[in-house]
Amino acid sequence: MSDFTNELLRLSEMREKGLISQEEFEAAKARLFGNPEPPETENAGPPELPDPATVVMSMNPPEPPQAPPAASPPAASKEVPPGIAGWSWGAFLWNWIWAIFNNTWIGLLALIPGVNLVMIFVLGFKGREWAWKNKQWDSVEHFNRVQRKWSLWGIWLMLGGLLLAILLTFASFMFLGMAGSKISDNMDAYSIPASETNDGVTASTEPAPAAAEETATATDAATGEPAPALAEEAASAVDEDASTNEPVAADDTAEQDAVAEQERKHQEELEKTRAEAAAAKAEAARAKKEAMKAEKALAEQRRREREEEERLAREQAEQEQMQCPYSRSQPLTCSSRQGQPAICDWNFRACGNPRIAKKESKTTCDRKVEWDTENNQLIVTDGCRAQFIPVQ
Repeated sequence: MSDFTNELLRLSEMREKGLISQEEFEAAKARLFGNPEPPETENAGPPELPDPATVVMSMNPPEPPQAPPAASPPAASKEVPPGIAGWSWGAFLWNWIWAIFNNTWIGLLALIPGVNLVMIFVLGFKGREWAWKNKQWDSVEHFNRVQRKWSLWGIWLMLGGLLLAILLTFASFMFLGMAGSKISDNMDAYSIPASETNDGVTASTEPAPAAAEETATATDAATGEPAPALAEEAASAVDEDASTNEPVAADDTAEQDAVAEQERKHQEELEKTRAEAAAAKAEAARAKKEAMKAEKALAEQRRREREEEERLAREQAEQEQMQCPYSRSQPLTCSSRQGQPAICDWNFRACGNPRIAKKESKTTCDRKVEWDTENNQLIVTDGCRAQFIPVQ
């Protein structure tokens, strides 16, 4: 920006602030534009004397206002501005995680067992101050806004943990209650009720002690000792009860013996059934083993028969090969027609080398007969046709 523009801006600011009047502004602007004479007005009065302050300002013009420097983030220092210190729920609840994101590395001591119980409270009291000193922040408002978010998330974490603990405790009590009721039901199901016979015996024997007790407690009013008549009656009552209980006890013993005998017979039958089942199982296993053995013997016999048949067939084939089928009466005729070679079978092992017994072609067969001893073949060429027999 040029000096002219800066001067014009400065004059405008001075006019707005009331340091110069409108006429002084117009005069200064006219001087800037190269017209020292101020514009005439219709009712021009006598010229006004300039204000001494204005003259001084014109002689020493103030420097143009400069733009304020950009706000730079406060450097880390030991001074903590107001509004920073205080309790930090985020540092207390998130401890070492909060310390990593806020460059407060001393907070990693919360990872050590035992030390963490003390360190979380230290972070809660001093965490905000350490975070302000160890990390760059735009302003106090920015710092408080970030720490408020940490605190909110920490409180939500605490509430979520409490809710989860309550739910787990409730579920544990429900599970224990269900298990206890199930155990009680099982115990009730497996409990053995008292027998009716024992109840009858107990009921029959209870009145006797009661009667004896009542008789024994009766005393003579005059002497304070038991009356003889009452004692005799008590003794007779006890004897009657004993005589009455003897048949009941005998019946109970007979019934128990019958039950024991029945249980013994049942056990004997059960043992007998088990023995028969074991014997049947052993018999079935033995029969299965014998069947497998017989099947194996049959398979071995079939294999031997098959090997024997193969051996006989091989011997027969060898005999047939050793016996030559050709003779003077039954020669082998091999013919080459239209100049094409002819291939005829000849068993060199059984017949030996062949020879021409009779030539049937008009052309000679000299050097037109070839032997292939490996493949037992006789080859004639170039129109040779002859009968062949073994060499004698």
